[in-house]
Order: sequence, then C-alpha cells, then structure tokens
Amino acid sequence: MKNIKLLIVDDDEDDYFLIMDHLNDIDDHTFDATWASTYHEGLELVLDPSFDICLVDFLLGNKTGLGLLSEVREKNVDTPIILLTGKGNRKIDNEAMRAGATDYLIKSELEAYTLERSIRYAITHASALKAVKASERLYRNIFNRSRDMIYLADTGKGKFIDVNEQATQIFGFSHEEFLSMNTMDLLFDKSDHVTLRTNLLENSEIHDVETLFLTKSGEKRICIINGIFYTEGGIMYHHGSIHDVTELRLMERNRMNAEKTAANKRFTRALAHEIRNPLTNIDLSVEQLEMDNTDEELTDYIAIIKRNSHRIGNLITELLQTANPARMTLKKILLNDIIEKVIQTNMDRINLKNIKITRNYTEQEVYINADELRLQIALSNLIINAVEAMEENIGALSIETEYKHAMCFIHIEDNGCGMTAEQQNRLFEPYFTGKSKGMGLGMITTMNIVQSHGGEIIFSSEVGKGTQFSIAFPNA
Repeated sequence: MKNIKLLIVDDDEDDYFLIMDHLNDIDDHTFDATWASTYHEGLELVLDPSFDICLVDFLLGNKTGLGLLSEVREKNVDTPIILLTGKGNRKIDNEAMRAGATDYLIKSELEAYTLERSIRYAITHASALKAVKASERLYRNIFNRSRDMIYLADTGKGKFIDVNEQATQIFGFSHEEFLSMNTMDLLFDKSDHVTLRTNLLENSEIHDVETLFLTKSGEKRICIINGIFYTEGGIMYHHGSIHDVTELRLMERNRMNAEKTAANKRFTRALAHEIRNPLTNIDLSVEQLEMDNTDEELTDYIAIIKRNSHRIGNLITELLQTANPARMTLKKILLNDIIEKVIQTNMDRINLKNIKITRNYTEQEVYINADELRLQIALSNLIINAVEAMEENIGALSIETEYKHAMCFIHIEDNGCGMTAEQQNRLFEPYFTGKSKGMGLGMITTMNIVQSHGGEIIFSSEVGKGTQFSIAFPNA
C-alpha cells in the first residue's frame, strides 16, 4: 500500500471533508493530506516539492485556481495539479489544460473510484513527464556543453534547424544567424557540399571527413565532420558534429617541422665536417702548388680551383649559419612598424611587377620582442616568394597584422600559382626549391628565425589560387 502526500487547496471546509471521505474509501493507497484554506496559503504550500499531488478548487475567494496554477507553472514547479470545480464548463476545462493542469474534475460527480483513477493517472503522468524532462535536460547539457559544434539540419533544404552554443564559439555566427543559413555556407570549397551530401544519402552517415570550413570573419578552420541521416514524417534530416582540429593540425605540423629542423641541423653539421676536412687539404695543396708553380699554363687552373674552393667554403659557412642562427639581440618593437619596413624594402620588386598590395593593420599598438634585422630577413623571404609566385599586373598581395589571445599575428597572402601537395610537404626542407637559381635555404632560414623568436609559422596553399602564411609571436 503506497502512501501519497497530498495537498488540498479549497476555501470550503465542507468540500475538504467530502474529499477526505472519498480518499478514505480508496483501499489501494493511504493519503497524508494537508489542507490550505486560502489562495496565498495554497500557493506557498504548493511550492513545497515534497507533495506528490495537489487538488485545487477553481474558486478561491476573489481569485481562482487557474491563477494559482499559472503562478505555480511560472515558477517551474512540476507537481501534478488536479483542478476541481462545482460544475462542468468546457471553456474552463480547456483553460485548465492549457495552464498545465493534469486533470479536471467536477465536485458533484466525485466518487472514490474516479478520484483514485485521476490521482493515479496524474502521478503516473507526472512521473513520465519528469523522466522526459530529465532526459531533455541531459541531452541539452550534452548538446550545449560539448566542445564540438552539434547541429540538426534539413537534408533536403540544407537549412540548419538547431545548433549548440559551441557553434557560435567556433564559427562566430549567432544562433539566429545559423537558423537562416544553409549548411553549405560554412564550407570553404562549395564542391565539398556535393560530396558530403552524396556520402550522407548513399551511406546514411558521414564518418570522420576532414574538410576546410570558414568562420564569420573569413578565417579558415580545419574540421572533422561526422553525421547520420534519417527520414521522419517524410522529411529528410541529418544531425552531426563538427570537431575543430585546426590547433591540433598546427601542433602536428610544428612538431614535424621541429623534427625536420633538428634532423637538418644534424645533417648540416655532419656534412660540413665531412666536406671541410678534405677541402682544407685541397686549399693547402693549392697554396703549395701556387708557391711552386713556374708554368704559366697552370696559373689559370690553380685560380679556378681556388675560386671554387673558396665558394664551397662560403656555402658551408652559409649552411652552418642557417642551421645555427647567430645570437640574437632582442628589443621591443612595434609589430606594424617592422612589417611596414619590410614592405618598403621590397617595394621596388612589388612595383616592378605592378603588384597590388593591400595593408590591414591592427589599430592596437602591439609590441613583440625581436631581433629586428633577422626578423626582416625572415619576412622579406616570405614577401619575395609571394611576389615571385604572382603574375605581372594581376598579382594581389594582402598583408595583415592582428592581435588576439595575447598573440601577435602577421598574415601574408598572395593570389599566385600556389603549391602542389609535394611542394607543401617539402617546403621547409633545406636545398629544396622551385626556383631555377634558388639554393633552397630561404624557407628553412625563415622558419629557424621565427622559431628562435618563440613564434610559429603555418601556411595553406592551393594550386592556381595562391598561398597564405600566418606567423604568430608572443606579445611583448
């Protein structure tokens, strides 16, 4: 036998005793009843979550049970409430249901059976409703607290139906903006939308597909998308998650570059040692030949050997300097100033090809600690490469500075020929170059200088569309 804690809100004591008589006739349950004879007393008690159910009279002095019901629901109290009235009224019945009443009973028709059935139904319904709400809260917490963007979309129309809060954090659009957007609007390459949609419809899912997305500000983000497709009520839906791996890919690339750099330094030092030993012997021998030479015909050959030996020695020195940057002298300098100096230094090259240059500098006075001369070398390498990659008269060079998350950024973007996948993979390898007269030391020098300043360098490139480099430095 179950004990039910019950609240009766009724300003008529006779009606209260009548209800109690019916409750006492119910065999399957016992009732611990509390009586509230006024609206205000009832409102105060109904907020007590320990009550299993409340019976509320429609007329409570100059107020009504509907008013009490509305106040209770506004306070998010979900205790089941049965509204009692003296006579049947369809309008009141409908209003009671809209206000959140679990049931509506007419006092003159009350019997132990009907009262027991209504109470049992109300408690069971409320219990099921609580379970649903708990499930919804759990889902909503997972939905909103996820570090990934979670979304629901109409597959047919491509429109977002709902997105979680993290979507705004990743992409910068508000919730309202998302609901007016098409899923294709987030993709950097719109042709990816066809591939993803085909995958979804043919396989009913998208599984760990890595692609490039765009934020509201136009920033490119590398993301992994997962999703499933289903049909409900004749409408095609899909929901999924978008995981931002931009920083992860950046760390992976930096780690690989660091490993490459360390390997290159070891190789360079070993190579320099192996070459310099025999080169020293060659130089000594040539000096002896020069001292002992009496044949005019040999003089030219000795000079050729000396010049090329000297050239090899200079190459070895340059390689060692690339692998082991000289001790830097750091000072606090304005980020915008140094990039402007580099632009002015290379302006002749830019003007010679009639390259259109666009500057977009941060308005903040942002400082970095840098060896100005060496940093100018690194930035000049990037600008020169960009200029050489672009066609005359149609080239466009964009240079931007930015400050966010206590980091200073320089973005250099061109609309040149871009790089193939192989060129991108080998970009920071020494001696690798796409130029006919290049030594392949410019980019490895640039990376070493940036890293020696505690900075990071990333890039993205597409054949025929251009290349973008982004360099990040700690704020001074």
